[in-house]
Amino acid sequence: MAAAGDEEFVGPLFKRLTLTDANKGNAHTSGPTLTKPVRGYFPDPSGEPGRRTDVEVILINDDAAGIVMVSAGGAVVQIQGSPAETYLSEVQPLRKFMQEDDLLLIEPSVSSSRHFRITRVAQDSPRFALLNPQAVGGAGLLKSAVQPPSDVDLVNATSELNARLTQPFELFDAGAVWLPTGRRIARSRAFVAKVIDAYDSRCAFCGLGARLVSGRSEVQAAHIVSRGKMGADDVRNGLALCRVHHWAFDEGEIRVDADLTIRVNPKVAATPENGPLWAVDGTNLKLPLDPKLHPNAEALGWHRASIAFA
Repeated sequence: MAAAGDEEFVGPLFKRLTLTDANKGNAHTSGPTLTKPVRGYFPDPSGEPGRRTDVEVILINDDAAGIVMVSAGGAVVQIQGSPAETYLSEVQPLRKFMQEDDLLLIEPSVSSSRHFRITRVAQDSPRFALLNPQAVGGAGLLKSAVQPPSDVDLVNATSELNARLTQPFELFDAGAVWLPTGRRIARSRAFVAKVIDAYDSRCAFCGLGARLVSGRSEVQAAHIVSRGKMGADDVRNGLALCRVHHWAFDEGEIRVDADLTIRVNPKVAATPENGPLWAVDGTNLKLPLDPKLHPNAEALGWHRASIAFA
């Protein structure tokens, strides 16, 4: 399964399609070439030819007839040939529409380095005339686009979050809003990945660990002190929560007491549909195995004082 329909994307990057990309030249390849200006925004299948990295894509075709989603599912970033080139393969539902000089828009997900929205903009599309002047060269970032994070940005952000765990906890991180967009998104992705991993992809309230057949977890990373309140991207300011409990925690209907007992707003019980919320009342918070990753007591106290049961 591909990225959820409400997922946010940034960019876009673009690639001006060649005959080979469209599989209409003399050389036949497994998919469009990911040239250097865009390759760094995809997971790196580094190594010898034949190495593959799975990604998830939403494929969209944009031409004179309109904009249509043609497929949502798995694709592969693959190294092939000599000299070695990187290709986006297993995107045939979209590739069959491709023509030389069309634009391929590549939008990375805000939350995951393996999710992309890929759009072929045909030369007869009304949008082509608007986008074409912004697509300078064969590939790169559209002039009006938001800079997406690169794979290097994500590695650096993960290292930064690891380093924070060796330092005293800070409740707020107001300076994050001044970071370049790519670094800010990379840090958000690293936070999501590390929090979900810390809780073994299970909800800290109910223990739910549902997964799609692709292996993607339903669990989300929640900030205890929200980013909207300048809360820090620090694992200790995070909880892995299922969607229902994430929503209820953010809305202040659930709190975590100082002894790590989960408390649900008593008013919730008045609505029969809220049974799954009320079921966790009085139970203990499910913690990461590593004590260094446990939620910070000051952060939980801030949530109780500022958000819960308001």
